[in-house]
Amino acid sequence: MFDKIPSLKDFIIYLMPGILISYFSLNIFNHIFNNSFTTEQISGNSVLNLVGIIFSFLIGFLFSQIQLIIYNKVLEKNFCIIRTIDGSQTSDQIKEILITRIIKVFEIPNANRMDILNDDLIIFTCLNYVKIKTNEESQQFINRSSNLSSFASALFLPINLGIINLLFILGASTCIIIWVITISSIIVFLITIKITLNFRDDWFKAIFRQFLILSKE
Repeated sequence: MFDKIPSLKDFIIYLMPGILISYFSLNIFNHIFNNSFTTEQISGNSVLNLVGIIFSFLIGFLFSQIQLIIYNKVLEKNFCIIRTIDGSQTSDQIKEILITRIIKVFEIPNANRMDILNDDLIIFTCLNYVKIKTNEESQQFINRSSNLSSFASALFLPINLGIINLLFILGASTCIIIWVITISSIIVFLITIKITLNFRDDWFKAIFRQFLILSKE
């Protein structure tokens, strides 16, 4: 399903944030410059509707990628830890089973078990194995957490633009807007960082769980 264009993943990660960014940005522009061009004028024209959807998708894609790059850079160290067997699993027994299964399935008998335990790239080998062995429904279930993680990292700008738009509607002063947006930016960033990390952790755990199920004789 996610291989089709447009896919649900594209809608969630790109189009939805793009629509929100475009909508709030237009409202803020109208408030600042006293412009009368509103979304009602766009919705009343089928051509502008189509152009608006395409433009929103492009805006969403651009800003979502920028935010993803920033979040991945900020969380790079955390991602490296939680995608290892040692970092993703709490049970020592499961860790041993995973290492043993990986050595057997990928035929690496002379491998150092500690290297496998702390290898932050072995999960992608397991992911490719899962993609080959499992069906589309299972892949969708596994990728759900990854998609939600990407969606969470793309929410920073839409949420803050929404807050600015609300402040303009309420008639807040410039000073209040600056203070509120500064505080909200910090809070939203920390919250979305946590959500992004949690969903990514769920994704890594799901990959290893599915690998164990599919590699079982």
